[in-house]
Amino acid sequence: MNGKGNYRAGYGRINSKSFQNNNKWIARRLEITPLQAEQAIHRLIRIGILEESEDGVLTDVTEGNTSHLPNNFTSEQLRDFQIHTLEKAIKSLQTVPVYQRDNTSMTMAINKNAIPFAKQEITKFRRKLTKQLEAFDKPDEVYQLAISLTPLTVISNHGDQ
Repeated sequence: MNGKGNYRAGYGRINSKSFQNNNKWIARRLEITPLQAEQAIHRLIRIGILEESEDGVLTDVTEGNTSHLPNNFTSEQLRDFQIHTLEKAIKSLQTVPVYQRDNTSMTMAINKNAIPFAKQEITKFRRKLTKQLEAFDKPDEVYQLAISLTPLTVISNHGDQ
């Protein structure tokens, strides 16, 4: 694992009931190095997602809100994060019992002009589900929801050719 994107998982751990502000503990729970854990926490503090008190207590200051990048954001860093997310999903398929995860897929024929609508609906769904799941008792694990709407056909700009 390359460590990119681990700050998001680290952020999720802050809100779990068993969280320990200890780089070795964070590293073990996220399967990263202690250095990567330290860098992730510092990054979360720097970008204003976490605050650290003088006595070392970390606090999530997002009030349950998540950041959302523009739909056309295509940086290498975002692609790397999405690749990392899919790699973690593949590992979970191989190692996590089915009762502790959910992986589903659907194949459908759609008009590519519906993609903006689909993205809006997916955003609404993600936010609603996150709010509902975070309302349960104190979190004890970190999960990641990954939704992909990707073409199976080669995209044509001029109809079927």
